[in-house]
Amino acid sequence: MKIIFFGSGGDLSPVLSDQGFELEEILTLEDIYSSHSDTIIGADLLVITNTNDPTGILLCKELNPNIKIIVYSQNELSDFLRSQIDFALDPQLFPPALVAEELSNLFF
Repeated sequence: MKIIFFGSGGDLSPVLSDQGFELEEILTLEDIYSSHSDTIIGADLLVITNTNDPTGILLCKELNPNIKIIVYSQNELSDFLRSQIDFALDPQLFPPALVAEELSNLFF
């Protein structure tokens, strides 16, 4: 399963990698169309860790309408962002090991 992070994967990346997930980070909006469009098209899940600009979600959904989206951040979510995502998880309530375990159960 391929997971794309919009923003840094932080503590979640190594745990997901150990579970066998294929990971890639996209750090800027410009990267979505310039060098990562094929990656997004083939991805199963988008994990948003940078909630400052929700435009990235629209761009990813445009490239891959079936992609599932999780926000993994403590930041407040805009109404626009809430309507575009499947789940929002607070890292203080959902540690990386728990998220990786649940994703493994869902996708493997």
